[in-house]
Amino acid sequence: MNKFKTSLVNLPSHISVKLTTLMLEEKLASYRFASPSDLQAYFLTHIPDIDLVVAYERDVKETDIPHIQATSDIPIVLITNNVCFEMERTAKANGIDLIIDENNDELISLVFGFIRQYRIYQNYKALIVDDSRVDSQLISCVLDLDFINNTIENQSENVVARIEEDPSINIVVLDYEMPNLNGCLLMQNIKTLFPERPFLFLGFTGSRNGAIKFLNAGADNVFTKPLDTEIFSINLRKLIFNAYLVQQEKKTLNDYQSFLSRISYDISNPLYILMSINDLFIEGKSSQQSIETIKKLSGQSKQNLNHVLNGLLEYIELTSQQKNASLKACSLHSMIATQLFLETEQVKVKNLIINKKYNIEAVALCIPHQIESVITYFTQNAINNATPGGEIDVRLYIENNDIHFEVEDSAKRIPVSELKNLFKEPNDKAELKPVRDEHSLDLTLCREVIHNHGGEIGVKYGERGNVFFFKLPSDQSLQTETKH
Repeated sequence: MNKFKTSLVNLPSHISVKLTTLMLEEKLASYRFASPSDLQAYFLTHIPDIDLVVAYERDVKETDIPHIQATSDIPIVLITNNVCFEMERTAKANGIDLIIDENNDELISLVFGFIRQYRIYQNYKALIVDDSRVDSQLISCVLDLDFINNTIENQSENVVARIEEDPSINIVVLDYEMPNLNGCLLMQNIKTLFPERPFLFLGFTGSRNGAIKFLNAGADNVFTKPLDTEIFSINLRKLIFNAYLVQQEKKTLNDYQSFLSRISYDISNPLYILMSINDLFIEGKSSQQSIETIKKLSGQSKQNLNHVLNGLLEYIELTSQQKNASLKACSLHSMIATQLFLETEQVKVKNLIINKKYNIEAVALCIPHQIESVITYFTQNAINNATPGGEIDVRLYIENNDIHFEVEDSAKRIPVSELKNLFKEPNDKAELKPVRDEHSLDLTLCREVIHNHGGEIGVKYGERGNVFFFKLPSDQSLQTETKH
């Protein structure tokens, strides 16, 4: 997903801290704070470079709601006090997409869910095919209310060309009763002509016969005329979220297959074996090698291959645990090993050496899966910044009942003036500054994740470069074993 900016307007600290922490942890969106004295005046002005607004106004009457409208067409979430059904209806009618009572126990979840839903909907565009201009405009208005970009085509014979011209179309809404070509036959033609493009097909019909034909031909859902807009919106939401989950599963599977292919190539490619042995001979730095030394070097090359195989097994271990319905804990060893192997191409290009030193007791631990984002940042940062031909040390150990994870690079040392402030937390969380770049976003995310689990995070000087580290208490809350 692209960068997404949210404006948080007059949010009190007990709401803003929880919401921004969740947004950073899930990498959902960056945010900016605004504190206008007059909320109505704020919405009447142009709001630049913002995708969504979450605003707070304690005392709002139903009669005030029509004045709280944005001049630009962006979603608005309003948090206020004493929300009733009439206010919700009035808000929806006046362009406020979600109004929530500040005392609602599910407040943060509702706001987060709304933002996530809107972000997913941005990936969809609908083509409405209906010879009735009234019906097509009605469907378009319903899609607009759900923030789904859409376009209308009243001539069935033009549909194929429209889809060819616009590759972003992935929802096709078809009326059954149309001249020249009915909606069901048109859907079959689209499936035949574009077999590689995933579409959601929605059929509209006023007859039982048309509904049966649509369903038999594989439509994702069929709706009867006259259209019930609420039922249509609910069912469409379900279809989109299911399609999004399938898309994410396919992406995970493709990443998994790519990783396996790379590992399999390394194992089966004779050049890899010869190069490994050759590298070890060069590293021996001796002009005359004895038979025993050659045997030793050959044994070390076998260890390299075993290292690749072990990494493959560790990756499989992690992915199998990710399929666990609980999703509460993952193997710490698998997290580290997987991330290192995902970065192997960078390591090869920069000719880096990865030194790993694991404490056996620490390797056996399982930790909350959110920690993986910190491990990912630390390893990527070290590899990206390390000097070509240098070394990176990855250390994992337990000391004083704390789990310590350290990554030392060979990069130029960070200035002392920046060292202490890199992971420093603001004194007042209510005064958090807007996220301005990806680097600060990653640092903030890492800090919040570790602090939320009762740990410490920071950076210090090592023997060769900078050491990014975190430590977590090795108590029962972290040792959630998944072995049986």
